[in-house]
Amino acid sequence: MLETKLKRLAILCLVFGLALTASAANVNWTGEAAGGPDANGLTLGYWDVPGNWDSYPTANDQPFIRVSNTTVVVDDYDDVNTPVKECKTLILGKQSPEENIILWVRSAENGSGAGGVFQANVIKMNQGNAENVQIIVDAGEFNVPGRLRTLQGGGPGGSCFITVNGGVLNAGRFSLTEQAREGQSTLTVNGGLVDVAKDLHMGQSPAEAFIDLNGGTLKVNDFKPTNALSLDISGGTLSLNGDQSDLIAQLAGSGQLTLAGKSALRGGLFVSYDADAGTTTVTADPNLADPNKAYAPVPLDASVDVAPDTATLSWSAGDSTAAAGGHVMYFSTDANAVENGSSGNTLDTAEAAVPEELMLGQTYYWRVDQVASDSTIYKGAVWSFTVADSLLVDDFESYVVFDVNTPVDDPNLVFNNWIDGYHVADNGSEVMLESVIVKQDAQSMLLTYDNNDVVPNSETKLSFASAKDWTKHGIKSLSLMFRGEPGNTFGSVYVKINDVKKAYPLLASHLQFAQWKPWIIDLNDVDVTNVTSLAIGVDGAGKGALYIDDIRLYDQEAQLMPAPDSGVEPNEAALVAHYLFDGNAEDSSGNGHHGTVLGTANWVDGVFDGALDLSQTTGVDCGDFDPTGGTGKFTLAVWCYYAGGPIQHLVSKSAGWAADTMMFQIEIKGGQNYLNLAYQGAPQAGFDWVTPNEWVHLAMTFDGEQATGYLNGIDSIGPKATGIGSYVAAPVILGATQTGGRVLQGLMDDVRIYSYPLTPAEVIGTIGGVDLGYKPF
Repeated sequence: MLETKLKRLAILCLVFGLALTASAANVNWTGEAAGGPDANGLTLGYWDVPGNWDSYPTANDQPFIRVSNTTVVVDDYDDVNTPVKECKTLILGKQSPEENIILWVRSAENGSGAGGVFQANVIKMNQGNAENVQIIVDAGEFNVPGRLRTLQGGGPGGSCFITVNGGVLNAGRFSLTEQAREGQSTLTVNGGLVDVAKDLHMGQSPAEAFIDLNGGTLKVNDFKPTNALSLDISGGTLSLNGDQSDLIAQLAGSGQLTLAGKSALRGGLFVSYDADAGTTTVTADPNLADPNKAYAPVPLDASVDVAPDTATLSWSAGDSTAAAGGHVMYFSTDANAVENGSSGNTLDTAEAAVPEELMLGQTYYWRVDQVASDSTIYKGAVWSFTVADSLLVDDFESYVVFDVNTPVDDPNLVFNNWIDGYHVADNGSEVMLESVIVKQDAQSMLLTYDNNDVVPNSETKLSFASAKDWTKHGIKSLSLMFRGEPGNTFGSVYVKINDVKKAYPLLASHLQFAQWKPWIIDLNDVDVTNVTSLAIGVDGAGKGALYIDDIRLYDQEAQLMPAPDSGVEPNEAALVAHYLFDGNAEDSSGNGHHGTVLGTANWVDGVFDGALDLSQTTGVDCGDFDPTGGTGKFTLAVWCYYAGGPIQHLVSKSAGWAADTMMFQIEIKGGQNYLNLAYQGAPQAGFDWVTPNEWVHLAMTFDGEQATGYLNGIDSIGPKATGIGSYVAAPVILGATQTGGRVLQGLMDDVRIYSYPLTPAEVIGTIGGVDLGYKPF
């Protein structure tokens, strides 16, 4: 009966959706009724003249404005008839040779009135490579509640300009350069208000993004600048949600934030955080820049991941007269000591200094005062940087791919650095560069081995040009990532530092898993003051392959994931449903909540016996039941192999996205890849990063007020306040939404749902005795 109702509802929704779709249309600007020249000599065409369109746009339509040398005017001249000009989606410019397309929101021609009002749910500026596509707001309101997209297409170039001289531009989301392409996009605020309710971001692309804040206010809830952005502040105000002082310092230090085209590091930039309002306000007065101060620190102020072994502190001197007597530098891990001048200091007439040994992960503060010839001291600002938390040994990114055009003795080939057993009688190893199976970035190293009675050992060895001291910078351990193959056979696998062997001490089966795992070697019992070589090898009869990536040194000691024997068995009486996925979707809890795979069920090997590949399904329909068992509390525990991609669901109990039509959904947020509990009526609760392309154990508990997320038995974030809805009549769906969307592109095994929040020890108990190995740093 329920299935029949759902089918009928789906048909009605489809018909209704088609009806809505049919009412919307693509509408083209023709510009046939263009007005005469304005005071600036521009030929104008008015939005509200029906003759300018092949069909006058309504709120449900998608207008295209693609006629070159066109200025479309939205004003308040006829507010009585059409007070708001609106549409669903507006596309301004699409391809070359389209150019000089302008949408202009202003007041009436005589300058009187409040200004025009324009609204489009989504605006796409330059879907291709059109030139000089513009939006100008002089007065009135320009509302884009969805997303304002510039450089939205994938063409090779193009340019977009948004200029706000007055009035208000409201945007839900603002993409300043959307996709990977060339070209530039500029937001200029000379007056008025630009209010971005959610996020202002730039695409990770070669396109350039510019914000010129000459007046007015730019207000952003979530500011996400990239290195593609140049931000110039002269007489405007930048208002950001939260304490963004460090971000502003970083942008100023990198030269991306400037004052009237000049360095923002010499004074005149004012950054204040209002804890009560929860906002950061940035203003500037270029006239207050102090030419006597040292500026432009290297490392950049507030920079992170500074290399501990190559750092040199340098800066640019201010006025030469003010620095005639040299510089005094203060340097410490204590910001107050640097500010007060109570830290150790050195007199250095050069504009550079090499600090003493830097410790991994440590934040350092420093200040440079300039000394005039008459001994007058011009106090500098306090700068900071943070040392990287690791020291790279090899990430295999610097090597070149070997092909028929590469000389075999090229020093940039991996096997000319990691010397293997090729043409060596007693060494069965060969190494090559790998670009498909990688842990980090684009390349890893593949080590194949073939040992027998004649060749009992395979080894590849990296020799350092100069000896390394691995006791510096607080180093405590050596870490490498490895990935095995199911068919690997071997006696033992080892790492050798100089001549000291360290065999892999955990389960041998870890070296037969086709997934990346860390191997962390404590260095406290090895003499590493003079390291000349690092080797990776396999002893004993056997044959197979190992992938190696991201070899680093850390200032932390090795820790194991939760040990298999540290867990506690949960209360099985509170087990609402349990899906083993061993060739079927039956519920083994005894409660009869058996599932039906919607689509093609591919049964594959899992963590325990079988698993379900959901990629060719629309989820598993487990029927209508209350996953909280009537308690309003729950735990979901599941083994998951997630292949990456957009948002994907683990479990949904919902009849639609609304507070009164859903209980909750647990998902992996695509792109950012984190475990998330979502309910329309409460704040979402996001937790740990879910590592793609390997088996991980995920758990989510909810105690009625707070949710806690676990990755491989570890809660690294703590509980978050949230909520779920009351019971709704809808099926519990595994691996998809209630409508069959957001399907998990991967595998699921051993899915458990309990009617209470498990303790941390009980969560470990659901892992099922699997030895997870080392906890990665």
